[in-house]
Amino acid sequence: MKSKRIKGMLVLCVAVLALQAVCMPVGRIHAETIVSPEEVPEQVELPTVPGLLEKTEEANPRFFFQQSHMQGIVNEPINVTLSSDQEVFEIRIKLPEAAQVLNEQLPAGILMEQDQHSKEWMIQAKRAQTTFVLPLVFESEGNYELFLEDATATIEIINEDGIAGEELLEEESSNDSSIMPEKDSSESSSNTNEDEAAKDKASEETIISEESPSVRSSVNVSTWAQYASAINNQTVTTINVTANISGNTSLNNITRNLTINGNGFTINSQNQSYILAAANLELAVKNATIVSTRGLNNAVFGITSAAALPTFRFSNLTFNSTNRLVGSNSNSFGRIITTILDGGDFDFSIPATTEVFNAVLGSSRRVIITNNAKVISHGRRLSAGVEGQTEAQAQDTTVRIDEGSSLITDAPLDATTFNILGTIEGTRLQGI
Repeated sequence: MKSKRIKGMLVLCVAVLALQAVCMPVGRIHAETIVSPEEVPEQVELPTVPGLLEKTEEANPRFFFQQSHMQGIVNEPINVTLSSDQEVFEIRIKLPEAAQVLNEQLPAGILMEQDQHSKEWMIQAKRAQTTFVLPLVFESEGNYELFLEDATATIEIINEDGIAGEELLEEESSNDSSIMPEKDSSESSSNTNEDEAAKDKASEETIISEESPSVRSSVNVSTWAQYASAINNQTVTTINVTANISGNTSLNNITRNLTINGNGFTINSQNQSYILAAANLELAVKNATIVSTRGLNNAVFGITSAAALPTFRFSNLTFNSTNRLVGSNSNSFGRIITTILDGGDFDFSIPATTEVFNAVLGSSRRVIITNNAKVISHGRRLSAGVEGQTEAQAQDTTVRIDEGSSLITDAPLDATTFNILGTIEGTRLQGI
């Protein structure tokens, strides 16, 4: 009996020991699979993208005035050009109380309204754009400030009576300088024909179409018909383009100083040209893309033999057509054309094409790059003489690059006199 009890206790002890042997590894396994909070792996930090924060911060557009100082005349329209470094649908501007908005002259698709609380004007466009033209008029003299976020512009308004005397002196000076020495018989015959053509054009100018701008010095145009009418109107001295335009109706010879502000738009004159036909004139074109379909040896801007000392002044221009931008014909080779690339960026390069391109400036005997202008002309010459010029004319050519301005081109630069104070890259200077 006693031995049975002892055996039972032994069996029980063996069973307990066996049970411990089985359970202890299981408990140890479970203990090893529990991860303590201290052993939680740290999250891997993603690498930062360089410049990501900067790009986010630069997402807001930057607004600025095309001109920080402008001058106008009492009761004469003046156009203020606002720009953005990104395409936007609206711009807010604070105007002086004396400024009146000419809503009827706003470009198509543009609306303006004033916030009664902030007194700011909101300019809204139906399509996103980088340039807005704001037509204003002031009824009294003074200096007025305009605010476009952090940018400020000043408009000086003067009375027309105060400048009448200056205009009279300029007109007398122009008349005196237009007296030319006697010409040979062939040139006189040519001039007679040109005089007759000028008379015909003058008679055409007396016929004013319904789309002609009203009689004032500055006009806004958004169609080719308005544009051509403004050029043919002798009273217009400043043309503001407010949309891309294209057309092929004839343009009269120009016998006055004229400024064309493209405001960033494209002007496609197709087979037409701009011809200066009087002495001491300046035609200025700025902020535009110029397109032409004229023949290879024909120029967009030219002169007649009557245009003594003509000047073409360009600013911030793109021209990638195959023909010349500036040139003359056999009747006007004797005239000294001055072409000034006056500030801004210029792209005269040829696109990827097999077409033959002409020099940008043909027979322009004075080429000046100034006012921090940046000129690029890949694949074509910036300037070149033309066949038909006399040796003396070809030898009288000058290229000047002022300090702060630059020219980048892979083609030769033709001239006999170089005055390089700025920078020139990728070209060789070549005497004609």
